[in-house]
Amino acid sequence: MKTKNLILTLTLSLFTVVVFAQGVITGSSHDFSALSWNNESSGEICNACHTPHNATVISTAPLWDRVTVFNTGATWTSYSSDTFNADDDGTGSGGTGTAYVPGDPTGVSLLCLTCHDGVTPLDNSGTDTGTVILGDFIKNGGTDDHPISIDYTDELISADGGLNTAVAAAALLSAQGTVECSSCHDVHNNGPGGVAGTGLYAMDNAGSQMCLVCHAK
Repeated sequence: MKTKNLILTLTLSLFTVVVFAQGVITGSSHDFSALSWNNESSGEICNACHTPHNATVISTAPLWDRVTVFNTGATWTSYSSDTFNADDDGTGSGGTGTAYVPGDPTGVSLLCLTCHDGVTPLDNSGTDTGTVILGDFIKNGGTDDHPISIDYTDELISADGGLNTAVAAAALLSAQGTVECSSCHDVHNNGPGGVAGTGLYAMDNAGSQMCLVCHAK
């Protein structure tokens, strides 16, 4: 009896997760269920990014169904400035900025760029080569956008002088302690309170409160 109850509990938990994910994606910017390149007759929402069979095994996303190697045909140079102190994901070189390789985004941001690099087709899932290019992409190679795939460490905080502690910023950092696209955007959310047109924010940004999680201004 205990075994049956455990199975039932796990089944209901999984069902709840699926229903929740579908509920916040439906009608959002990531609801591709009615688009022809995603087989609109199926009405499926999750299959644009995830597949239950033969998925790409990566740690940053479950059952991923898209190409994960950065498309070298895209020009990516990322943000830089004379006062930029951040380092690459995992390099841990001490907040000097010298190890930051802007042409090589990593982590969960790489998943975002499989659609938003302006080169990789939306319908390029798994081994299929697509043709539909997203119009809403990272322009200017990321040079005028917030830096991504950077370590948020004590060394960076000390070198920058205008950042909150890693503990204070933890809620918006990746599991690896890095700043990624997902630090500001939640792909499974239509914005604070489910309000359309709010940029898929990870949290309410009224009064720039999302910025102030990391930036001490």
